[in-house]
Amino acid sequence: PICIGGAQVAKVKVTTELVGSGTGATGPSWEGLILAAGCAVANGSASMTESPGTWASSMTNLTFGHYVDGRKRGARGVSLNMTMKGESGKQVMVEWEGSGGWIATTNVANITPTFLTSPIPPRLQSATFTVDTVQYISRGFEFGLGNVIAVRRDGGSPNGVHSTAVTDRDPYLEFDVEANSTKDWDADYAAGATAAASIVIGAVAGNIWTLTIPKMQQSQAPEKIDIDGVAGYKLHFGLLRNAVAGDDSFSLVQN
Repeated sequence: PICIGGAQVAKVKVTTELVGSGTGATGPSWEGLILAAGCAVANGSASMTESPGTWASSMTNLTFGHYVDGRKRGARGVSLNMTMKGESGKQVMVEWEGSGGWIATTNVANITPTFLTSPIPPRLQSATFTVDTVQYISRGFEFGLGNVIAVRRDGGSPNGVHSTAVTDRDPYLEFDVEANSTKDWDADYAAGATAAASIVIGAVAGNIWTLTIPKMQQSQAPEKIDIDGVAGYKLHFGLLRNAVAGDDSFSLVQN
């Protein structure tokens, strides 16, 4: 007989809102997801900081279950990639995508979910978005970890998969800006200039998010675009290591 061979890998994809816990030093309900994306979390007296993890012992794997029509599908040993997308006037959404070992489907009753109604996710409005302390007119942004996820194959594990792991990352920030006669993005690209960036979203304690990027550099030439008839640029930045920031290329803080 012919047998289908190979390790059985499950794909996982889920979207969450960028919403805090409502308490500064307490992580949000989705904290486990960013841990599985290779980040480390530090809780202070009034804030929670997420930044890149730098050693294998800080990595976290998750088990996922998907309940539908009386069937449960699952994945174990899951590592994730994260992409955060913000559009002016809308809630900032976070996409998580990864893989792990496949768990055999079973017949079970659907669970009763717990729906969180507080706090309300902040929208991208009245936000502070600066590049080298200057705020430009921008419709939104995309921030991603650019994780590389490796499948740890193991003949002694169920379905031939031990787990998955984040083995590399290439974080980035993309956003568009209206053309500004006082700023030459092309000259910055040609010179390899670096810049710092900061995005602050929200105004209610326990639900204020600050993305800090100490050093970034344009990874490709500025793309000339039309923004509803207004001249603009699509900008692409790679995030760089910064010794002053403890070698962290970014931090995401909930206050």
